[in-house]
Amino acid sequence: MISRRRSLRRRSGRARPAGAMPAASGAGAHLAGTEQGDPSARSAQTMPDYDLMVHLVGEQAIPNLIAMRQLDVPRHLLLVSDQTLPVAKRLAQLQPGACRWGKLRNPYAIGGTSAQTLQFVRSMGARQPVFNLTGGTKMMFAGAYDAAQQLNAPCFYVETVPNRTLHWLEPHRKVPLKPVLGVEDFVRVVGHDLQDPGRWESDPLRATRVELCRRFWDVRSKICEGNRQKAFAAFCKDSSAGKSLPPFPAGIMVAGDPSGRWTLTLGGATGQFSSADEVAAFMAGGWFEEFCYSLLRPLEMSGLIHQLRFRLKPAWGAQAAVAADAQGIQEFDLAFTDGFRLFVLECKAGDVKQEHIQVLENNRNSFGGAMGQGLLLTTFPLRGAAARRIQGSKLAAIGGGALPDAVSRGDIITLPPGAVLPRRRSG
Repeated sequence: MISRRRSLRRRSGRARPAGAMPAASGAGAHLAGTEQGDPSARSAQTMPDYDLMVHLVGEQAIPNLIAMRQLDVPRHLLLVSDQTLPVAKRLAQLQPGACRWGKLRNPYAIGGTSAQTLQFVRSMGARQPVFNLTGGTKMMFAGAYDAAQQLNAPCFYVETVPNRTLHWLEPHRKVPLKPVLGVEDFVRVVGHDLQDPGRWESDPLRATRVELCRRFWDVRSKICEGNRQKAFAAFCKDSSAGKSLPPFPAGIMVAGDPSGRWTLTLGGATGQFSSADEVAAFMAGGWFEEFCYSLLRPLEMSGLIHQLRFRLKPAWGAQAAVAADAQGIQEFDLAFTDGFRLFVLECKAGDVKQEHIQVLENNRNSFGGAMGQGLLLTTFPLRGAAARRIQGSKLAAIGGGALPDAVSRGDIITLPPGAVLPRRRSG
């Protein structure tokens, strides 16, 4: 949550235009970072031609990244402490060629922060800077605000709760934020790369299985019961060519050969697979992940959610160690954003264990941060210890017949932490 900060009183008689101030000697001594250039981010607001945005970098990178993407500013100065320098370096990687950082000697000294900020801005030759006062310590806020007053530079902060606005100071006005963050931004800002970006279209055969997944949903009880049979469970674990096929549940017809393309048919719907391993993974629960993707896809097409990803796999980046609970990360079944928050989804077609919830919680905390959302989607209503675990966490869950309606109405992005949507078992 980003809270509103109390603005400081303007100091009279000290403000001068930025262009009228001479550069101080040695002003760039503490500056480091990438060379200046054009940012790759989208511009969300039409504003004056600012040539430098000054940021206060705290432990959370996302508020600064949101601010960077709101205005079309070619250069960014990141004011940091020893503790927040790694955050600034990761932000710089997301705005290639646009960022430099200025290391404050004492981020708790108002006067020192003000003086150093003036030096940094002058050394960069900024004619019309703008200040983002969202992050950092309260003393950094006060010092940077004082520097902005001396430069006659406008100031703002990003407000995400309860309203998503760019809150400008003196004169006070609020401008709605525009959605600017995608799933990959959240992965990279904590220092990770992507092993698999999770694009649905990377496997063309998935498109052949959309209707088949809907038929599976209609008979999910029979499929789950069949998966518990010993012979079928063994097939799902080891689908090697030497094994004979067990009877498939729910009247599913199977055709093909383990060495070639396979086909599953149910109720007139047919899906294609490239191997027996794919068939086994699909039957063991992959069908439910694909079904959930098909439910969410219309929301992406309508613009309600953005960058819907399927089985995205983060990879260890050079700075991965800074991510919280980094050892617990795993593949995301599904992920998307609303332009401001990361939603990480775990899809379970069978029994839900505590370890499944823990993985979801780790991924939500490591990549989504304080604003992240973790959602558990299940084929049947969540009960017992699993439901209680969700209710006592920052996650939410939707199970059984509640799922299609909750997604189609868009409720999936408004569930509060701890919410569990129970429904009478309908399968």
